[in-house]
Amino acid sequence: MSINEHVYVKCLFCQMNKPLMSERYQGGRFEIPEFYGDPSNTGLIMFMRQSAGPGRGHKGERTGGWVKINELSLGDALEHSEYRDIANQAKDKLVKLVRAYLAKGIISLEELKD
Repeated sequence: MSINEHVYVKCLFCQMNKPLMSERYQGGRFEIPEFYGDPSNTGLIMFMRQSAGPGRGHKGERTGGWVKINELSLGDALEHSEYRDIANQAKDKLVKLVRAYLAKGIISLEELKD
C-alpha cells in the first residue's frame, strides 16, 4: 500500500469510519470497544452542553468544551415523540443488518440467544 493510501474501519451500523492503523490507537491497532454494562442501555440520542472556555468569553484555564448532560437509549428514544422517528430508523437498520447476516450464515439464531 502506498503512502497516500489508508485503510479504515467503517461502522456497519452508522457508516462512520476511523483509520485502522494510526498512532492514536495503542500499538497502531484499532480495536472495537466492548459495551459498558447492558447493551440495551447504549445511548442513541446524546444531549451536550457547551461550557465557557478560551475563545468563548472565558479567559484563563482551559476548562471549557462540550459536556454530555444526558443520553437516551433506543428504547427510551422510542418513547419520546420528538426522537421516535430517528429511533425507528436505527431499529429498522439494526433489524435489516441482523436479517442479512442470518440469511448469509454470518451469524446464527443460536448466537442471538443468551
